[in-house]
Amino acid sequence: MRPPSRALWIAGLVTALLAASLFLGIDALPFHPDETSWLVQSEDLDRFVSDPASLAYISGVAITPEMSYRLLNAPLGKYVLAIGRRAAGYPVEALPDDWDWSASWEVNRLLGAVPAAGLLQSARMASTVLVALSLLPLFLAGRRLGGTTSGVLAVLLLTANALVLLHGRRAMAEGALMLAVSLVLVGVLWGDRFPWLTGLCLGLALATKQSTLPLLPVGLLSVAWSPGQAGHTGRRLATCCAVLIGVWVILNPVAWRQPAAALAAMTAERSRLLTMQVTDFAALGGSQVVESPGERVIALIAAVFIAPPQVREAANYDLMLGAAQQAYLAHPLTTVLRGPFGGAATLLLTLLGIALGLRRLTSPQPGIRRDAALLLLLTLAQVIGLLAAVPLAFQRYYLPLIPMVCLWIALAVATGLNAIRRQRTSEPRQVTV
Repeated sequence: MRPPSRALWIAGLVTALLAASLFLGIDALPFHPDETSWLVQSEDLDRFVSDPASLAYISGVAITPEMSYRLLNAPLGKYVLAIGRRAAGYPVEALPDDWDWSASWEVNRLLGAVPAAGLLQSARMASTVLVALSLLPLFLAGRRLGGTTSGVLAVLLLTANALVLLHGRRAMAEGALMLAVSLVLVGVLWGDRFPWLTGLCLGLALATKQSTLPLLPVGLLSVAWSPGQAGHTGRRLATCCAVLIGVWVILNPVAWRQPAAALAAMTAERSRLLTMQVTDFAALGGSQVVESPGERVIALIAAVFIAPPQVREAANYDLMLGAAQQAYLAHPLTTVLRGPFGGAATLLLTLLGIALGLRRLTSPQPGIRRDAALLLLLTLAQVIGLLAAVPLAFQRYYLPLIPMVCLWIALAVATGLNAIRRQRTSEPRQVTV
């Protein structure tokens, strides 16, 4: 086994420094009331340790607010926040009351729904740790697709992404989501060699956000598609599925007693919430409601590339939070590579990277064809899934696409840099007398 090259050591150092930079300015993130709700849900880890059976869904029993959260939200993000607050010394007794969106800020404050600063900071630190950890699998995926330069560029792009810096570092599920999607990229690219890894990554992703479900069939395809291993396809798929199901079941005690009924209740509860949200936002003017396919495509492009970070979805508490929100949006990092010019540039580079991926489908090397096809399918599946399932222009809902966008841009830029480098080395040197 060869020792790491100098370029790899430098790439590792850069990645480590970028990971450390993510922890700067966490306290400046504007508060979102949903952070309170996710902190409340973090109690599930304590109950998982003491009495996991009590978390299970039972049909016919009235759905409590706690059970509604378990059916709506995948558990891994809650567990991460719980680990963060426990590590900082905050037990269940320190958790706030749940946020009441129908009440004023003052009423919520009096009821104890505003979390203590240290408690909120500990949960945000936990989310940020996961964003930092996501840089390693993203680097590995980028390096496999376009070399070390591509890997470093992908990491840099994710670290500088304004949506990741806001949503990924808040005390919600998006930090865990960044790590989960980055792991899926690695699991898919190496799925034919390590089917257990693909199953593990897919299981973690599904236990983080239901919006990653469209990635599942591509993951299974990656396990079955092996240019170098013609046989044992069934064994690889069985291994992947066994690990995937095992991971998901272990992390989801809500489905332990009645799995089929729990899955049906999850679907019904999610449908109920979306219907209620669409109704509420439509009554406010409908600017957040996206119904037609064209509106959804525009909302996706705007959220991922152009619009400023969405510090809040509803304006209920702008009187109290407006100053902090504006101060955060005034920071230079919130406008890097966004807006009409920066956003257009990143969109074009993403499309260029995708075009390069399509070109690789004709490569004589089967491994290159496979990697390009799988990343293209992952991107397409996630886009179609979001367009089909997201009727609201909530920016954080589109975050599963960000690691893939970073890879496509990195591939485009790295390919251009490599072409320039080759051109320079091939130019004849002028001899002076």
